[in-house]
Amino acid sequence: MLSLYILISIFDNTYIFTEGFIERSLAFNPSENALPELIAYESKTKWIGFLLIPLLLIVKILFATFLISCGVVFFDEKYSFRYIFKACMFSEFVFLLSHFLYSINLFVNRENLTIETAGNYFPFSFFSLIGAENVHSDWIIYPLQTINLFEVFYMASIAWFLSKKSKQSFVDTFGIVLPSYGLGLLLWITLVAFLTFQIT
Repeated sequence: MLSLYILISIFDNTYIFTEGFIERSLAFNPSENALPELIAYESKTKWIGFLLIPLLLIVKILFATFLISCGVVFFDEKYSFRYIFKACMFSEFVFLLSHFLYSINLFVNRENLTIETAGNYFPFSFFSLIGAENVHSDWIIYPLQTINLFEVFYMASIAWFLSKKSKQSFVDTFGIVLPSYGLGLLLWITLVAFLTFQIT
């Protein structure tokens, strides 16, 4: 899974986020030195992004595992931390699919792509449903982007793996995953929205 994330990231940097992408994104900038400076900076720091992929992935999976483990304890169910971790790890393929679809869409539309248009594309989310032109506050963008079908599929996938481990039905295990992971996600969204509101 990690290798697939890295391959998609390499594809993005090679075919989508190119010098032409940076040039179009800086079309409004009157500074003639901005483009070469930004390209030079981007080429020097690109490797940092690749190093961060495994770190961010493991933190994300551990965060979901911790939340669901708390839910399991609350509902007095018997699932080991290790199994929940595996369920979250395998369910990460849902977000891998999301990233793949995101990259394909950007690649198809790469000729007119800018930072703004790339940042406004979040399929199957409330943000895409409402439309970027109808969102006038920066702090609300992240919550609208995060509430999407892929998050629902992710929770459903974890619940499915948990149901296979026990005699509980999918509905029962989804009833554990939804409030535990969902509450943690809600708190995270609220924190990011609050920080964004304070900064902007």
